[in-house]
Amino acid sequence: MSVACRVHKFLSVVPVPYINQILLLSITLAVAWKILRSMLKVHAYSPGIEHGVLATFQSRFICDTRGAVAGQLTVHIRGPKGAFRVEMQRESQKDRTILCKYVPTEPGDYRFEVKWAGEFVPGSPFPEMIFDTEEELLRYLQGL
Repeated sequence: MSVACRVHKFLSVVPVPYINQILLLSITLAVAWKILRSMLKVHAYSPGIEHGVLATFQSRFICDTRGAVAGQLTVHIRGPKGAFRVEMQRESQKDRTILCKYVPTEPGDYRFEVKWAGEFVPGSPFPEMIFDTEEELLRYLQGL
């Protein structure tokens, strides 16, 4: 029996007042699935979202939005007050890869929140610790 026949058979036993609700639910689920699949296509990666030492810290990271539905990228970084600034730019207008950069000016506990279309991308929020010395970083990593 084909899918169309099974759907027709199912709908033929559903009371009429509920058919609109079932159709609306199926459309809603289809849209939600498309958005979810799209969100899974957005990735944030690079050394800029790892623990590090202030003097040698690589603060750049990439948000790749290729294959995602239309949406807006938002990056929020929480950390010591006034200790950083954030810059975002595209390599070209046609490219859906966004280079993000922030410059921490003091050690501390940072947290990155990367969202696409208002929803967290996989792995976000990203916790990050910036230390004054390599020894502090190694002690922290051994304690994880």
